[in-house]
Amino acid sequence: MRLIETCAGSAAVTLAAVGGKLPLYYRGGKRRHAGQILAVLQGLAAERGASSFTNFTLNEPGMFGTFWAVVRQPVFRRQLVAELRALDKEAQGRTAREVWTTLAVAPVPSGIVKQAAIWVALQRHSYMGRPVELALPESMTGRWSEGQRWRTSGFLGAAADRGAQRAAALAAGNQGALRWAKSSPTLGDLADAVEALPRALLRPQDGGGLYVHRTDARRLHLLLTDEPSVVFIDPPYVGTSCGYAAEFPRPDVLACAQVFVARGYPVVVSEAEPLPGLALSTSECWRLAGPTGGGRTASKQQQEWLTIYRPPRR
Repeated sequence: MRLIETCAGSAAVTLAAVGGKLPLYYRGGKRRHAGQILAVLQGLAAERGASSFTNFTLNEPGMFGTFWAVVRQPVFRRQLVAELRALDKEAQGRTAREVWTTLAVAPVPSGIVKQAAIWVALQRHSYMGRPVELALPESMTGRWSEGQRWRTSGFLGAAADRGAQRAAALAAGNQGALRWAKSSPTLGDLADAVEALPRALLRPQDGGGLYVHRTDARRLHLLLTDEPSVVFIDPPYVGTSCGYAAEFPRPDVLACAQVFVARGYPVVVSEAEPLPGLALSTSECWRLAGPTGGGRTASKQQQEWLTIYRPPRR
C-alpha cells in the first residue's frame, strides 16, 4: 500500500510511518499531530486489506521538496551531511544572527546539495518557522541555477532572545507560539539527524521506498502509477499568508481530493474546519486533539480538523 503525502513540507506523517525524526521546525508542520493522522491513514489502509505502508510518495513544490529529493539518494545524503558539518564548523565563534544573515543575503549556490544545505541552515532559524524559499520561480532562472536569491521572513532570534519571546507568547495567550521560542538545533545536530534517517526514505533502487515530486498538487495525479494508495493532503489553510511556495485555494483542494477519490483512493484532508462532502465517496470529520498548529493562521484559537473521504471499494 502506498502513502501519498502532498503539500508535504516537513513530511511529518511519512516520518512517523517510518520511525524517522527531523528536528527542523516548519510553520504548519504536523509533527505534533502526526501520530493521530497516521493512525487514521493506517485505518483506511487496513480497511483495504493492507497491514502497513510499503512505499511513500512525497509531493512538495518548495525547498523542502528539494531537501527530500536529496535525502532519498544515498550519495547526495552523504554529501548533505558533510556540507552541514562543514557549515557547523565554519559557524564556530560567530553569532547565530551573523551566520544566518550572511547566508540569507548571499546568492543561492548552484547544485542541489549545496542549495539544500544552505536552506537547512536558514530554515532552522527562520522567524516563527516560516518557509524559506527561492525568491524567483525556477521557470525564470532554471532549477538550482546561479543568480537566485533567498526569500525569508527574517531571523528567529538566538537562544538569548528566546526568554522574551516565550514571555510575549504567554502574555498573549498564544500557547502554540511557544514552540518557536525554543532553542534551535545546531547544524551538527541536523547533520546527525539526516544521517540517521531510516533506510525507508531512500529511493527504491537503493533499498528504500521513497518517491519525491516537486509539482503543483493539482497535477500530481498525472505523475502517479495506478496502485493501491491512501492520500493525505495538508494544504495551506484558508487565510494563511506565511510564504508557502505555492497557493492552493479551497476549491482546488476539493477538486484535487475528488480526482484521487475517483481513482479509488481514500483521501484525508487537514484544515481549520470540516470540509464539505465529495461525489463518489462518504465523508466524516475528526477534530485533532492537542495543541493547534502554532499560528498557521491569524487565529490564536486555531482548530485542526481531518476530513476523511472513503470511495466505494472496487
